[in-house]
Amino acid sequence: KINLGDEFEIDAGAQQVMARFSQNSPNTILETLPFATVAWHGGNSTVSYRMATAPSVPNQDESRAGFYLPRVSMRDGQLALEHGFHQEIGWERRTDASGVSFLVFSDNTANPVIEASGRVADNYGVLSDPMSGLMRAAGQSFSSTGVMAAVEHRAAGGNRIRVSYANGDALVMPTSVHPTALTQVFSAARPHHAQMYAISLSGKLDGTGTRWHASYRWQPADTVTSIAQYSVG
Repeated sequence: KINLGDEFEIDAGAQQVMARFSQNSPNTILETLPFATVAWHGGNSTVSYRMATAPSVPNQDESRAGFYLPRVSMRDGQLALEHGFHQEIGWERRTDASGVSFLVFSDNTANPVIEASGRVADNYGVLSDPMSGLMRAAGQSFSSTGVMAAVEHRAAGGNRIRVSYANGDALVMPTSVHPTALTQVFSAARPHHAQMYAISLSGKLDGTGTRWHASYRWQPADTVTSIAQYSVG
């Protein structure tokens, strides 16, 4: 991390990833995932450029290790790491009482993770957990361009409300009315342009110091990957 006065800030680095099964691993993944952000601060406004190669993990708290770990799935019996190349140019204005941000992005995602739930007798080329019935497979690689905007307001008592919008491509899985092989079900997913809306509330309970957070996110029901996968926050 480099700070040049009070105006310029550079944050750059790389994440080293190794993934394999503890025994009888079909293959070992070794990957370097670089990231970089360059930001200019002027008053209450910030203009930034960001590059990343590891998508954000949905529904994960930043305090948990899973937030920083790239996701692994399987394709044709081989471990596959979700990664890609993300670029964004953003603008943000923040005060003590409010905040507004807007960015445009361009993504290329390889091995996007598709999650499903069900009971199978064998893994059938997917990464499965027989106890929970959860399974993961790698979908086809795809590209996406879009925008993301958010408005945040601080209410009485220090509570915050945030409303977000984004559009971009996500994988869409068509409904199958006939029995289909599991690998064919996952491979049927195709990219489609869609929109996302989200609202979140957060705050702190007086007297206890307990922090709370609640959120709701909507995107079309047939999408099986998140929109704006590299978004932070």
